[in-house]
Amino acid sequence: MKAMTECNFMQGAKIGDEDFFRGEAIIWIDWEEVYQLYHQDALDISMTALWLLMEIQTCRKKGYYHIGFVDPQVVNCKNLLSNHAETFKNL
Repeated sequence: MKAMTECNFMQGAKIGDEDFFRGEAIIWIDWEEVYQLYHQDALDISMTALWLLMEIQTCRKKGYYHIGFVDPQVVNCKNLLSNHAETFKNL
């Protein structure tokens, strides 16, 4: 937030060797890319759900009925943290 109020649209972040196994370095983060990544969360869940539906159809056509798929809109990190009992019930 401080970087944005000062009109710094890029910021450096120090990484260690254990992060990418290439020694210590500084990577530059463009805040507009972070904004775009953050606002694609709903799209990612929707795309994953569509892919799962396609896989379910493929399995049914091939006669595979013993395979289960997890809906990312029902079982996800947010739901797990806020209502873990219901999430485990859904699994």
